[in-house]
Amino acid sequence: MFFDWCEEKRIVFLIGAGGSSPFIKDLTTKYLTDAILDPNKWKNIIFKFKEKAKSGSYLRNIEECDVMQVIFKIKCLLNSSSYSQNLNFEYIIHLLDKVSVYYLSHDLSEISNIDTLLLSFFTKYQNPYRNNLAYFDLSHPDGWKYVPVLAREIIVDAILELWKPESCEIKEAKSIIRDFFCKKIKSTFKYINIYTLNYDPLLYESLKDCYDDSTKCDFKTGFELLTEDRKKFVRDVFINSNRTLAFLHGYVGFIPTQSIGDLEFSDNYMDAQEERLKRFVDEDMNWTNSVSKGLHYNVYITTGLDKIDTFSVNPFASYIHKFAIDISKADFIVIIGTSFTDNHINTFLVNSTAFTRGKIIIVTKNKEEL
Repeated sequence: MFFDWCEEKRIVFLIGAGGSSPFIKDLTTKYLTDAILDPNKWKNIIFKFKEKAKSGSYLRNIEECDVMQVIFKIKCLLNSSSYSQNLNFEYIIHLLDKVSVYYLSHDLSEISNIDTLLLSFFTKYQNPYRNNLAYFDLSHPDGWKYVPVLAREIIVDAILELWKPESCEIKEAKSIIRDFFCKKIKSTFKYINIYTLNYDPLLYESLKDCYDDSTKCDFKTGFELLTEDRKKFVRDVFINSNRTLAFLHGYVGFIPTQSIGDLEFSDNYMDAQEERLKRFVDEDMNWTNSVSKGLHYNVYITTGLDKIDTFSVNPFASYIHKFAIDISKADFIVIIGTSFTDNHINTFLVNSTAFTRGKIIIVTKNKEEL
């Protein structure tokens, strides 16, 4: 009986930024925040975007100087409020999303979003200083619907600037991670399920080739081959696999399609961005999800403070569903390098203590390093 139990051992890993930053130097919250605040990065991503847009399309007209005015206002508001300790890219993008939706509602007849319904009414009819948020002369209001998308692409750009797959550091990191999961962990646990909160490629690139006749330790993301270089999410493959890798907050290789919740996957990350930008200028492209409380832009990179809305569609719905099942059955839950600031994840972890039969192990920095 004891032998049978050992054969069925289960372990779940939840990995945050602290699981990547020791290997990808400089990949920190501050680094990503600085990227969002950098005018040059906005100029570059807007240039990339406009290259894909049809010439003369004023609806896609958005200028870096106008975006930076808004971001400067957001930064000042955060610094002067009780959120002053939270000047990070997640808070900035959260507010930038709201501002973008507001500018889209420049005509009251167009308002269909509850997020800005009252805001628009009061600023247009009750507040004579309604334009004080930011003045802009070069951008068309409809161009603001692309700003949240471009903000997420700046995060992707910043990550890929640090991702050097041929460097000695990354090769060594991949070897360490592969050896840990495919040899040490595999020898003890039949069920190994890894959930990462990171967007970067480190875990996936370490584990994607972790399969041979001796280890038999292939990890399923749920994305199966669609074309030579593109994969599509297959729910049943992911849900029914014993060894999985899930990107709870999205991934640099995710590519939205015309069907909401129907993502594709590419491990050529520069090409993935090119394809996203190409599709985002297509008017038929579902670049955002509409939920009961309004619009949200967490389609492929999930950031800001409204992450929970993402989990209504796949692959994220399957990810969170399996996460709940896995932690309820796990013998060990190992939490590596997380700040516990994501309430939608914390809720599952707290509730798991009521019924999990195993232990929760938290791996963080040594006190002396803090």
